Amino acid sequence: MSLQIFVNNKNFENFLSARVEIALTRLTRIFDFEAAQTEGLPLPFKVQDAVEIKIDGETILTGFIEVIDVSYSSENHQITVSGRDRLGDFVDSTLEFKDKLPGSLLKTIIEEVLKQINLTNITVIDQTDPPLEPFKEGVDLLSASIGEGAWEFIESLARKQTVLVRSTPQGNIVLDHSPIGNTGGLSAGLNPTMIVNRFPPNNETNNVLSSTSSFDSSQAFGEYVIYSQDNTVAAKDVIQSAQETTNKTATRPIPDQRNSRRFVFQSENASSVEDLQKRLDWEINFKQAGQRIYSATLDGFRDFESNLWDVNQIISINDEFASINANMLIEAVVFTFDLSVGQETTLNLVQRDSYIPTPQATVAAKETQDDAGEAFF
Repeated sequence: MSLQIFVNNKNFENFLSARVEIALTRLTRIFDFEAAQTEGLPLPFKVQDAVEIKIDGETILTGFIEVIDVSYSSENHQITVSGRDRLGDFVDSTLEFKDKLPGSLLKTIIEEVLKQINLTNITVIDQTDPPLEPFKEGVDLLSASIGEGAWEFIESLARKQTVLVRSTPQGNIVLDHSPIGNTGGLSAGLNPTMIVNRFPPNNETNNVLSSTSSFDSSQAFGEYVIYSQDNTVAAKDVIQSAQETTNKTATRPIPDQRNSRRFVFQSENASSVEDLQKRLDWEINFKQAGQRIYSATLDGFRDFESNLWDVNQIISINDEFASINANMLIEAVVFTFDLSVGQETTLNLVQRDSYIPTPQATVAAKETQDDAGEAFF
């Protein structure tokens, strides 16, 4: 069996199915498995026990059991175990900072937050390219409210800098950009694997077991409007005057959408018009990612280069059933093992420029237009 579950460092083999999900827009990796209980013996684990899940000896999740659901009937019983990686504690904890956090880089601020909630064994890896700029002292609110969620606070700062924050298989934190936004361009994140689903269904070139495609316009808006925070107290002590960073607004209309649909929101901090435009573009791309989704289920856990599937990669899709021929970004990966079905991987894919500011996306799209292809959206 290539998928293994270790509970408290002991290999637990008595499971019927297992599932691990990794998502680009969710900090934690999550898991669940259905356990079979040996008659007359208690379960060999309990909530808060340490869990490590591996594929062919390669760790894909390090975390804890959080929920055990047991259901019975006169004919059978079912035990479902679920949990998250080590960063679940980060997501659930709240803060008590009263003063501005030390440091001006996002990585440093995350490390300070982790220190306060006693997660000192978590490493923060910054692999952004280009590197993140320091926050602007006095303009950016680098102090959390008492009782504010630790992840909620950090997520707001990450949105401010248009950066993705995700976990590693060992439960550490990675700061990253979408691959098309890297200085290397599209090729920096391009996985050469092509998902193929052509007519007829039994075409020998096909590698898709099943696929779905959807377009949801409920989150599509014709106009986006952002306002800065009225943070005059913070802004008065910096060179950038309060008049330049407070009570500012930015607007962006979206072609081909009804102008009667407007989305208005407020920035996390006082911001210049230029910063507001970047934050606005980031919000637009996030919402557009949820509108257009393609999902494909493949046999096994690895791509054609024998690497485990992972998020934040751009791959080529040629699906005649869904009318898609394009390079798309892997937004989520779900590894599934079932005794009756075997090993499968489901990939959720979105537009390749979903998580980068629009100005960069526009440039990258022009440079890679010939390689981009066409999709049903």
